[in-house]
Amino acid sequence: MTERKNMSAVEYLMQISEADTKVRKLETRVRNLRTLATDNAHHMNGPIGHGQTDYDRTGTLMAEICDAEEELADARSADAEIREAVGKMICRIDDENVQTLMMMRYIQGMKWGDIAAEMAYSEQWIYTLRIKGIQEIERLLLDEMPYNQDELPEENS
Repeated sequence: MTERKNMSAVEYLMQISEADTKVRKLETRVRNLRTLATDNAHHMNGPIGHGQTDYDRTGTLMAEICDAEEELADARSADAEIREAVGKMICRIDDENVQTLMMMRYIQGMKWGDIAAEMAYSEQWIYTLRIKGIQEIERLLLDEMPYNQDELPEENS
């Protein structure tokens, strides 16, 4: 998970979207490599030039698939860690409506209109609640930041 230091609430929450995007791209890569390997296996005809055989190319593809699957597993693990951390942070929000909205949007990935319909609020009110949620996450993030000793207020003796 990304270091929280100097991270805004929006950046903190957007980690989920970034992790999801990475997982989806890797899933596509693995699917494409598997398709390429399958197509290659069906068309094995011997040498393909430069001394490389279809068997060599299939072996190379299989190694690429293994690497991509390992990278995908790591990305899924990172995604789960980010979701867990963000979910725990959202659970610390006192206002249950704000908490519900933030969970629906950032953990479940729901669209604003769907959230408004589910919560029976106008979209405008949903955006107002979102601002409250962002502010609350910002406060919680600041509360967790260690203070620099040079920035602590001096005590009067």
